[in-house]
Amino acid sequence: MYSTAICMTPLHTTQIKQKLTFSIPISRTDQLHFRACGVIIHHDRRLILHADRSHKGVDFMAKHARIFLTALLACSMVFSLNAPVSSVTAASKQILVSNTAEMQSALQNVKAGDEIILRPGVYQPEASYGMWRIFEAHADGTPQQHIILRSEDPDNPATLAGLTAQSKCVLTVTGSYWEIRDLKIRNAGKGIFLAQSEHSIISGCEVYEIGDEAIHIIDDSSYNIVENCTVHDTGLLNPKYGEGVYIGSAKNATGYGFECHYNTVRGCHFGPNVTADHVDIKEYTYGNLVEYCTFDGTGIRGENGGDSFVEIKGNDAIVRYNTGYRNGCEKQLYGFDMSMQLEGWGQNNKIYDNTLYLDSEDCYIVKGWKCGASVFRNNAEPSACTYSGNRIMQVLHYRLDGDANEDGQIDRTDAQFLQDWLLGKTVPHLSAENA
Repeated sequence: MYSTAICMTPLHTTQIKQKLTFSIPISRTDQLHFRACGVIIHHDRRLILHADRSHKGVDFMAKHARIFLTALLACSMVFSLNAPVSSVTAASKQILVSNTAEMQSALQNVKAGDEIILRPGVYQPEASYGMWRIFEAHADGTPQQHIILRSEDPDNPATLAGLTAQSKCVLTVTGSYWEIRDLKIRNAGKGIFLAQSEHSIISGCEVYEIGDEAIHIIDDSSYNIVENCTVHDTGLLNPKYGEGVYIGSAKNATGYGFECHYNTVRGCHFGPNVTADHVDIKEYTYGNLVEYCTFDGTGIRGENGGDSFVEIKGNDAIVRYNTGYRNGCEKQLYGFDMSMQLEGWGQNNKIYDNTLYLDSEDCYIVKGWKCGASVFRNNAEPSACTYSGNRIMQVLHYRLDGDANEDGQIDRTDAQFLQDWLLGKTVPHLSAENA
């Protein structure tokens, strides 16, 4: 039988009753490693190997001590690699929630690695507190330990509800590495606010009966994903602010950071009755992506320029592989709309491989006055639908070297971009995660 403890003493052996004890020196680094792996550290800092006298005592231990130490260190490293993260960090946990009070408490105390699981039902407080708070969390996950908020049963999702269409935001999350999954969000001024967040996911949620916008990625939030969500019946209070997904902030906004880059909206269904642009990508943002979404134009109100499926005011955005149905909505004037709110913005965007059913040849596929964009391989019905703008590049079968499958991955109209790319120089504002 062998046992261990940490030592810093010279190499020596002693006999203690019927056992032989062997002490060897070890570095402080290894000492800390043993401690992290759960080895008991004695107050005298000795690593001691005990052996029964049947192992031939001193000669055996002296001869094999270094081998024992090497093996012990190797084993401890293996154990540490396979041990639960909680052996060296705070333990993660599942938090099963059944009522509103438990939900609020869980959000206030959540930590990296925790999973908040909501049983079926409606979670609706009697009052809301703070500027934008009904349910609110301020916590960060980590790349290895996301914070998860989800329904126990995705087929019978829990509902987070506000009090009225005027009552602030249902769910505000300030923090990175969150996963918000399979929830219904309804009956408030705004649906989900994701603030100061990176690498978070909103997935499988339904957001509806909202006074203004449904989902807002705001305040220096980048590399987030909104996927497989359904958004409908927004703008009940203010139709001009009834966007489905809103990325960034307008140039005159105060109190929020503008840096909202490389976010992805994927596989979502918008409409009916999303009263403004279904996705609004604001100025000061780079590289946001909208793909594989379905847009139902029924109920677009056209107020404050909200008259398209996607409006782009940032740079280097990509809109591709989407399908849009105008469904006779006369207030919808464009499939996709670009706008230069500030000098240098609304540029270098790509819109391609989308299919639009626009009902009328008076509805434009893309509008982009003073906005540079590459627009190609889009299909529209009626086929007479065209493009509006003085700097849009519409090219069928658009392909460059390095884009043999014509998927648009490196296509750009900017000569400096192409030159830098061909020379192997770093190309700014191009993210491998979503470009």
